[in-house]
Amino acid sequence: MITTNGHELKEQDFTYPMESEVYHLNGRQIVKPSSFLLLFSRIAETHLETFEANFSRLSKFGYSWALISISIDVERPFGACVPLVGQTWASARKGPYFRREMRFADPEGNVYFRGSTYSVIIDLESRSVYRKKELPLPIPEETPEFCTESISPHFRETLDFEEVAVRTVNPSEIDALGHVNNCRYGDYAFDAMTAEERELLSGLRHMDVYFISEMREGDRFAMEKAWLPEEKRLVVRGHNLTKDDISFVLDFRF
Repeated sequence: MITTNGHELKEQDFTYPMESEVYHLNGRQIVKPSSFLLLFSRIAETHLETFEANFSRLSKFGYSWALISISIDVERPFGACVPLVGQTWASARKGPYFRREMRFADPEGNVYFRGSTYSVIIDLESRSVYRKKELPLPIPEETPEFCTESISPHFRETLDFEEVAVRTVNPSEIDALGHVNNCRYGDYAFDAMTAEERELLSGLRHMDVYFISEMREGDRFAMEKAWLPEEKRLVVRGHNLTKDDISFVLDFRF
């Protein structure tokens, strides 16, 4: 716990002013899926650094955070180069899964989008999930205030997917953990959309992202889509052909 002038500060006492960037929107001024992931990643790492629980701190003990899923509710769109105020806090823990909330608003407090994430701690050598009750270092205490009603670590639906492209993981898409950075999956999904589907993103209401299996440099993967018109919902997933497993799923609701 952080204290100032003798008073204990909770995670929700911290806010992070920032500004949206030109990159966050496409040529039609529509927010790209990866932009939500980039902003969530940015505020989480900055915030956890404040509490000495970020990647740099964990990696010294041979561990790292790994994002498992993220659920986002979009209240209203934002433009390029507009001020954003981010806020985040740990909200729950269930077994190895750590839930965290995030909220992005304008300086007056009007929310643009909000969401929840599930993460685990992984052993960097074995790549296995840390399951001991005792944690490798202090983690901020949970505040059970939630930004989304429903979030799950797993995608369990069976849908009819159609293959639309086959890609190969490039060196530039790999991060310090040696796998495809989670923010890249938003770009993969965006690239797999038709022009009409990208236009639907202007009315995006909700997005779920599931990070299921690591992809590494040189892996070949198929982009697959399922459109559910009665739900006005598009589901995009990456099928790793090299490993023959599902790597990620993005579920868009308009």
